[in-house]
Amino acid sequence: MDAFRSDSFLQHIALPVLTVAYSSDRVTETRAAVSMTERLAHGQAMVLDRCRHDVLMERDSVRVRFWTAFDGFLG
Repeated sequence: MDAFRSDSFLQHIALPVLTVAYSSDRVTETRAAVSMTERLAHGQAMVLDRCRHDVLMERDSVRVRFWTAFDGFLG
C-alpha cells in the first residue's frame, strides 16, 4: 500500500482507469479513491450522488448513470 501512495508509482500505470465512487458509501473512502485516481497518468474519476457502495444494487436511475459513464469510458 505504501507504493500506491507514491505519485511516482501511480504515474507509471499506463492503463486507463475509471473509478466510480459513491457519495453515500459507508464501506470505502470516496475522497481517497478519487484522489488516487486523479494521480494516475490516465485516471478518470466520477462520484455518483446519492449512491451507496454497490451500484448494481441501486435504483434504475443510478445504474443508468453508471452504465452511461462506463460505456463512454470504453469508447
